[in-house]
Amino acid sequence: MGGVMPQTDTGLALSHFDTLKMLHEMRQPLTAMLADAEAALRWMNKGSADASEARLCIERIVRNCHRTADAIKDLSGELLATDAVLQGAEINQIVCDLVTLMTSAFQSHGITVEVDLAEGLPTCQGNRLQLHRVIGNLVTNGIEAIAPGTDRPRILSIRTGSNEHADLLISVEDSGLGIDPMYIDRIFDPLFTTKEEGTGLGLAICRAIIEAHGGCLWASPREPHGSAFHFIIPAARATGSTASFAGQPSST
Repeated sequence: MGGVMPQTDTGLALSHFDTLKMLHEMRQPLTAMLADAEAALRWMNKGSADASEARLCIERIVRNCHRTADAIKDLSGELLATDAVLQGAEINQIVCDLVTLMTSAFQSHGITVEVDLAEGLPTCQGNRLQLHRVIGNLVTNGIEAIAPGTDRPRILSIRTGSNEHADLLISVEDSGLGIDPMYIDRIFDPLFTTKEEGTGLGLAICRAIIEAHGGCLWASPREPHGSAFHFIIPAARATGSTASFAGQPSST
């Protein structure tokens, strides 16, 4: 990864923190819209024969505009509120929607996306927009980790599954540069970042959202190269504590 720039100013004003959080959450859909807009222009410049591809890009832009509006509404109210309205959410559908929305981003970075969705998964009792935000953030981080480029395959994998307790398991893995072991325990700390232009908020927000859903989020090395992020959340019918998952760190 790039040069490490830990950000740990505990005196940061709450209003400043909230503003940074808002900016961070807006960046992902705006980046996707920009990629789609540029792709649409390329298709349109090729002539009317490719108008259908341009239309698909524009349709994704419209969906991301709606998503941005929803995010603004959500962040203006209770992004991480424990009393947020929870509904039955299908995690596989969230993944499929996200992959569709980010198609241009994958293509522009030359990344092959591998999606492995377990069949017959139960729904989870959760906030669909927030879960979409978590997976989207992990996918965006994976794209950025792969973007610097090497000679090895540029692959991003998304997997869903469940365990014997019917907890839902989601993993996002990339073939990028990986995480320095000395920072793997700090990457979820608010305002800590290893990116030159990072805010240090993305993973902290993701972990807070998953914990608000009764789950946990952690990172591990991906063999032989890259990083893997996993989270586990209870299914809608689960009321007990979450179970362990391969690679999950012990509770402290």
